[in-house]
Amino acid sequence: MTNDSFTIGPATLYTLLKKLLQEEIIELVNNDNPRRKVYQTTLHGQELLKKEIQRRKVMAEHGERAFQQLKGD
Repeated sequence: MTNDSFTIGPATLYTLLKKLLQEEIIELVNNDNPRRKVYQTTLHGQELLKKEIQRRKVMAEHGERAFQQLKGD
């Protein structure tokens, strides 16, 4: 998914899953394999993700404008 641009260890993963569950950003989905846990984003999680994507787009636009001003474009 990230083309190996970052990796996280198992302890970090489980800590993040616990926090995301507590904040109701993700939820556990029932499945037929008791050894495997499946999660999905909640509506709340999807809205937070959309807002974060938009926030980062705005930050990138500000950065691009700042670099253009430095270059005199």
